[in-house]
Amino acid sequence: MESEIQNEPYYIARIMEISNNEETDGSEREVRVNWFQRSKDIPKNRKVKGLEQNTKIVLATMHWDWNPIGSIKGKCYIKHLQEV
Repeated sequence: MESEIQNEPYYIARIMEISNNEETDGSEREVRVNWFQRSKDIPKNRKVKGLEQNTKIVLATMHWDWNPIGSIKGKCYIKHLQEV
């Protein structure tokens, strides 16, 4: 997902739902996403196995939002730590 901050990497999210209909006011369709956090965004006091060795680790969160479908910039694959 596109970042609001210039020169910041894209956000990573899992698409959970796509809105059924476009709004009558002509606004863009939306997607409901669950967010992932990058290792740099995880508080230092939180212990995560392998985090100190790998900067590519992301953590799934319980946080979700509705976002314009146009903010999707691409597709990526997330593997569980056990599969890496």
